[in-house]
Amino acid sequence: MRFFLFAGSLLLAANVSASDGASRGDSGIFGPPYATLLTLQSELRSEYPSLVTLQNYGTSYEGRPLQLIIAMKENESATVRTAIVMAGATHGNEYLHIEDRLPAELLRLSRSDSSVSRFLDAGGVLVFVPIVNPDGYERRSRYNARGADLNRDWDVPPAGYKGFKERESAALSEALEQLRVVHGLRYAITVDYHCCAGALLTPWSYTLEDLPEPQLSHHKAIGDLARKDLGVAIGATGQVLGYTPTGTSKDYYFSSYGALAFTYEGSYKTEEGKLPAHLSWWQAMLDYTRENLFSETIQTAMSSLHGLNVDL
Repeated sequence: MRFFLFAGSLLLAANVSASDGASRGDSGIFGPPYATLLTLQSELRSEYPSLVTLQNYGTSYEGRPLQLIIAMKENESATVRTAIVMAGATHGNEYLHIEDRLPAELLRLSRSDSSVSRFLDAGGVLVFVPIVNPDGYERRSRYNARGADLNRDWDVPPAGYKGFKERESAALSEALEQLRVVHGLRYAITVDYHCCAGALLTPWSYTLEDLPEPQLSHHKAIGDLARKDLGVAIGATGQVLGYTPTGTSKDYYFSSYGALAFTYEGSYKTEEGKLPAHLSWWQAMLDYTRENLFSETIQTAMSSLHGLNVDL
């Protein structure tokens, strides 16, 4: 059974939005200079010194620092720690003014009894990469400075596809793998923010093949949470967008780590006004992860897709 969670009218709306967004070429939402975003991230480190770590994991083709944010509490009893990854602006002109604000808002909630604090207290880890493609962000371009599409540059082992020819995507994959090894992380969920289909896309991207269980049910559950808060269409990439791109980060995270992997496609010009809804969705995701995905049995099963060996 194919993974359709939405009515035909929603699917139609998603396809119209996708073609409309593609014809416009970008999200219609503009942010501050990249250097300003780095300053804001440094302020998070100062505001939450015992919780937040910044990691420079390389430089872009034009020499801009590539930086991610890690939020985690000390937890000596946890040998394996469940992590959620958020990434934005892989396509530089699809910036939504959500991905750069989410870290600060979620960290603010960590100071109270909230879904965020409960997730972190239980040993959960949050990894934020607000701008994956800083050169494209500054140039207002889908592509990096070499003209490459970074969301076609990820390894997809089941497709026999080799990526990581570009320094931005290669450096990010290496940084995430290093974090996994050093901190004992298990990547449970990844969310990559894009524009402009107005949909939440699930694996696979490269094929219309159905997901196996229990991955299908877990993706459906997270999708239901997104639909409740954000009203988006939900489904596999090819079913929603009508084409099957190879080399996406979503397929890499799912096939290599067994993560529940999503592409959130925002709406043209209006997505930045939906931050409260995104916060609600994220809190629901954190609760779902803590209650259902901290289980080693579930995650080990997910990591063994297609015979891949992931050292957990």
